[in-house]
Amino acid sequence: MLERFVNRETFDSYEDWKRNFRILTPDRFNMAYDVVDAWASEAPGKEALLWCNDFGDEVRLDWRSLSLLSARYAAALTRLGIRRNDVVMFLLKRRWQFWPLVIACMRVGCVF
Repeated sequence: MLERFVNRETFDSYEDWKRNFRILTPDRFNMAYDVVDAWASEAPGKEALLWCNDFGDEVRLDWRSLSLLSARYAAALTRLGIRRNDVVMFLLKRRWQFWPLVIACMRVGCVF
């Protein structure tokens, strides 16, 4: 996947990297569609998110689950009237649900 977004993956030195490394982003790049959904399509069962806390709780999501959950959250935001360029503030600690919600905002195009 990296090769889609960089001009080169290997470099001879740090100086070579500084001179020649470029990030390639397509017009209208959207992280949710261009990265999350691409991973969900190409490696759906590959682990995408591992969340854990100080109490030993953990949640693991693969790319398919992260994509589907963020799409569901995006649909909910849209039903609430949230549109592209709207500003959204969520009062949610950095629990696992935070990350699919961030990706949902990217899908909708709103600013979180």
